[in-house]
Amino acid sequence: MPGILGLLTSLNDTHRDKLILGGFEDKDLLIYQDRWISLGAKERENGPSALSIFQGHDNVCVLYGHCLDPKAGIRIGAEYFLNQWASERKQLLDRLEGAFHFSIWDKRAKKLTIGNDRIGILPLYWHSDRDLFSFAPRMMLLARKNQSWNPAPGAVINFLSVGHYLGPSTQTKQARLLTPATILSIEFERFEVEETRYWNLVYSAEEDTPKNEHRKRLGEAILETVDLMTKPEEGDSGIFLSGGWDSRSILGAAIKLDRIPKRVISNGISDQIPYSDTWMSKKIAHDCNIPYWFCQRTPDVDSRLWLDGVRVGEITTANNPESFGQHLISPECFSDLAYVLKGDVTWGSGDRARSRVMSIGKIIPYPLMDKVKRVLHPDLTAEADELYESEIDGVMKYCENTDWTDRRDYLWQMGGINRYILGLGISDEEHTQVRRPLLSGKVFNVYTRVPQRLRVLKNLFIETIKYNHPHLFKYGRNHASNIANYYYYMAPFVRERTLQHLEAGHNLGGLLDIGECKKVITNFNPLKEILQSPKIRNRIYYKFHDRYSYLWHRSKYFKEKNSKVFKTSDTMLAFHIYLLIEWFHGNAIYVE
Repeated sequence: MPGILGLLTSLNDTHRDKLILGGFEDKDLLIYQDRWISLGAKERENGPSALSIFQGHDNVCVLYGHCLDPKAGIRIGAEYFLNQWASERKQLLDRLEGAFHFSIWDKRAKKLTIGNDRIGILPLYWHSDRDLFSFAPRMMLLARKNQSWNPAPGAVINFLSVGHYLGPSTQTKQARLLTPATILSIEFERFEVEETRYWNLVYSAEEDTPKNEHRKRLGEAILETVDLMTKPEEGDSGIFLSGGWDSRSILGAAIKLDRIPKRVISNGISDQIPYSDTWMSKKIAHDCNIPYWFCQRTPDVDSRLWLDGVRVGEITTANNPESFGQHLISPECFSDLAYVLKGDVTWGSGDRARSRVMSIGKIIPYPLMDKVKRVLHPDLTAEADELYESEIDGVMKYCENTDWTDRRDYLWQMGGINRYILGLGISDEEHTQVRRPLLSGKVFNVYTRVPQRLRVLKNLFIETIKYNHPHLFKYGRNHASNIANYYYYMAPFVRERTLQHLEAGHNLGGLLDIGECKKVITNFNPLKEILQSPKIRNRIYYKFHDRYSYLWHRSKYFKEKNSKVFKTSDTMLAFHIYLLIEWFHGNAIYVE
């Protein structure tokens, strides 16, 4: 993962020579160095540079990503950022759009400041010790005193249950993730980390505002954000098109602005099955006369790619492409593009939540399931519920709303989007710059004022597409996801590999019950699913449903027939055990 890295330490030369330097093992990554601090950056191998550096008399600023100032209507660099930071501080960050993180070293005050965008789109990990502070876009790039990583019990439990982490947690005690809209300040004299949030997602519904006005505001916010993110002078763009509503809203805005992407990009195992997501993406691209590129994800890859994926992907989520060995994409897909636009699932999930259980259970499995507790060591099982609640509170403690539906949507936006959705896209940033208009402050400012009834199942969002982009609305939803059944192809390897680890006593430093884990892994035998096109009767139903159901979903009479909540399946649990054990103990078993 590209991004900035740094090391601030008061250690003398003797002790500094014993440090694990992480990214600074590669001297080419070094940008600036003095007696106390080293600053650097890791850039992606292909595409335009996303790095900007400014060295002034008193300060050094390193800025990475695409940082856009709506006030000036431009993409800004490190010098501009530093000059505005001097007078505006948090107000500047609250105004900026895009995906970025930054570091500022004040030479006179010997003070380091790092921060990120409002959603934390580009990951930045940090590690703090009494005389050392380091940060990097990957955990493995962090400078630290010890080579080993110690599993964090609460985060391990959360990953076993959910398949990703929440809040600042990672699988290790040594590394933390910089949470959304966060500024960290570290003074050299004290090495204490001061944390500040400059923005928060707060719902303040305007119930008296007409529905059409909400729809108008949302359409304008998306259009203005796409306008800001697609300036012609920045070069050609592509767009990830899944066939869903989110990416279609961005494509519609780009077409309206006459900034048609140079290429539509879709990925999956096949794009030949009618009414699947990839088939629909291809059809939309063809109908809009936009060149189409299909990245085929073949599930039965070499096992060495699976192991390499665990290492390079750092199991940010269980379902990221790296976990399935799908992280090697042809450079030709992005080689002539300056950036790629992408939609993100940003709206509410299902009907209104009536309780804490429904509020959380719509987003992650809740409460912690017994099957998860059984694979834990008995000593850890006793405190598992408390640790799980603590991980959830790592996100929810920042929520200023008390309504359960608002709190559910907050957990999705600041927990699900930040750790799950963005974790799924970690490979994309390795290859190209990704711009996400639906995560802009302008869009959030509209979204948070929309009444709950218009957020249910995206109904206002869908209506916005119907009125602003009817030529894209007419396709309806995609009703089949063309993602390969990776579990089926990986099962023999996962069983053999994980059982070897368990036989060798590898249990995350005593956190797992080896006997119970063996039972789960032995039974890991997922069926091969065959994706089929919907039958004619279903297609007729979908045609009506896709065009009119959003009106029903906002009705006061609407109630979900089956209150679906997330559960940890046996397949998920087995795969999560494999990933955690492989990440911590992977070098202990030789693989030819």
